[in-house]
Amino acid sequence: MSEQEKPYMNSEREMFEKLAPEEQDQKIAEAGTLETAIQQHGLEQALKSMDEPETELTPEEQEKFERMLNGARNAINAFEIKRSSDGRKGETLTIVSDPGAEELFVKALYQAGKEKAGADCRVVISELPTGPAQPFGKAIGERLMNSDCILMVTSFSRSHSQEMVDLMSPHPNEAVAQWKSALQKARGASFPSSQRFISITQTRSEILTDGAAQENMAEMQERLGRLEELMIAVEKTHVVSENGTDLEIDLKKGKTIIDYGKLGTPGSGANFPFGEWSCAVDLETTNGTLVIDGVSTPPVGELDQPITLRIEKGVVVDVQGGEAAQRLKTALDEANRIWREKNPEDKTTNAYRVAELGIGVNSRAFRYTESGQRIAPPTSLEGEKGLGTIHVALGKNTLYGLNKEDPDFNPIAVHIDNVVMNTTVEAEKTDGSKVNLIENGQARF
Repeated sequence: MSEQEKPYMNSEREMFEKLAPEEQDQKIAEAGTLETAIQQHGLEQALKSMDEPETELTPEEQEKFERMLNGARNAINAFEIKRSSDGRKGETLTIVSDPGAEELFVKALYQAGKEKAGADCRVVISELPTGPAQPFGKAIGERLMNSDCILMVTSFSRSHSQEMVDLMSPHPNEAVAQWKSALQKARGASFPSSQRFISITQTRSEILTDGAAQENMAEMQERLGRLEELMIAVEKTHVVSENGTDLEIDLKKGKTIIDYGKLGTPGSGANFPFGEWSCAVDLETTNGTLVIDGVSTPPVGELDQPITLRIEKGVVVDVQGGEAAQRLKTALDEANRIWREKNPEDKTTNAYRVAELGIGVNSRAFRYTESGQRIAPPTSLEGEKGLGTIHVALGKNTLYGLNKEDPDFNPIAVHIDNVVMNTTVEAEKTDGSKVNLIENGQARF
């Protein structure tokens, strides 16, 4: 078994072990060996699909479905799927989901997908994950490898799963890697891949019907273009806020992902709703205090009170706050425990490492109190896109194209985004000049 296959098999083994003992015995007897039984069970899970008779919706469900369908079409349209004039041939779309996603939510995306890709739109169902960045398994990984467009509709973010990292990372063969890198530059794409992907997590219906999904995309893209041009020469940022944030973040040159919401080019990827600029972090020179006051990725979620992180050389060394802070520590500690059990010789990989700095550019990605105060939406997937917000992620950073020799390479199987609302962000360019990107939560680009 190759090193690349091991994470997939570990995932499928965990699925298999959830079966009742008698069911495991039956599958082993039918398959002949334990390893074959594990692989076959993984394939069975991967091939579950929504190609089944549609159940009749109640009037209330139908109304909700129609409202969700508009947002679903906005997501699917971003792929710019190419088909023949008669619609019978062309690019393929795979929607991968899990039992934690609302069925009506997935059906809306499936309907929108069929409108663009016809019978080449398929839905596969993975096991329910227990946290972000978990692998899907070999069978789903192979299906994704053979798809043009990949839409993940999952309970936790799986953009940083092993399968997606393998798709979007340079090829292990040096000659192939150089060819793919040249192709990537020629395309102007984020990743050296022939696929493109969108990730939707925390699948509440309002993600499709409210807020950021209703943004004026042309205006957002112009805004993001200005920010992208500005950030080309930026190497350091200083983030402060009235509630105690004071953090120096050093950026890794060229390790950026820019989410325009336009994914017609192979090697493109984004989360939905659209609208952010993000970059991997140079850990050695990232130090200070970050006060999270927006929202975080599940299992942290909405905050009961702000979370204060103290960061030294890019690693969180202290976490303070309420119940949400405890959920964050529990998630990071569990990811470390699992990793160290499987990789006892690895002393550097750590869930408490800073993975990225992100800047939101979507003007609709907010909610408001009765008094008109701007607050974060209930999900980090939308909250991190808010114009004038930043988010700092902890955990896995390999999607940014870092190679294994980079001292900042961190393949831990968790990635938690933390949204900060009202900061002032000063950027320092390579020539030493400085410019304010954000002032008290208001974007200046």
